[in-house]
Amino acid sequence: MHTVLAQLLPELEADPDAHTKLTTALHYIRTVGNTPEEEIAEVIDHVGPHAKEARVTTEQQIEARGIKLGKARGIELGEARGIKLGEARGTARGRVEALIELLHTKFGPLPTTLERRVQSAAPEQIRTWLTQVLTATALDEMFA
Repeated sequence: MHTVLAQLLPELEADPDAHTKLTTALHYIRTVGNTPEEEIAEVIDHVGPHAKEARVTTEQQIEARGIKLGKARGIELGEARGIKLGEARGTARGRVEALIELLHTKFGPLPTTLERRVQSAAPEQIRTWLTQVLTATALDEMFA
C-alpha cells in the first residue's frame, strides 16, 4: 500500500469536510501522480465509505473533464474544417464568376444554358476554360 496515501486518506476521513478533501486529494493523485490504480483502490477500501464516495466523485469529475476537452477539441477541428471548406468553395465560386465575366466581355451576352453549364462545372473544368478563354476566338471552340 502506498505509504503517503495510507497516511493521508485516514486523516482526511476523520475530517468533517472529508468528502471534499478526499475528492481533491484523489483528483490530484489520479491526474498528476503515477500511483497505480490497484494501490489507490487498496487504500480506499481500507479507509472506508467516504473514500469510496470520493473515488466515485473523482472519477466522475475526470470523466466530465475528458468529455469537455473532447468536445472542445471536436469543435476546434470542426471549425478548422469548416473554414477550409468555406475557403475552397469561395475560391471555386470566384473562378466561376471570373470565367463568366471574361466570356461575357470577350463574346458578349451568354446563352442561359451556357451560363448554367459553367456554374455547374467541376473546378478542374473551370480552370481549363479559364486558360482557353485567353486564346479562343468563339464560344464554340471552348464549349463544343
